[in-house]
Amino acid sequence: SSLGSTASETITYTNTSATATVFYIKVIAYAGSSTTTPYNLALTR
Repeated sequence: SSLGSTASETITYTNTSATATVFYIKVIAYAGSSTTTPYNLALTR
C-alpha cells in the first residue's frame, strides 16, 4: 500500500499458461482515504 496522491502500487504476476487470466481486485476503505479523490487502477501487460 502507498500514501499520497501520486503514489503507486504494483503487483507482478507471471502467467505460465497460454490461457487467459482473470483478475478480481477489491479496493476497500483505508485510513486517510478520500471521498472526493478517486482510486485509479491501471492494468498493463
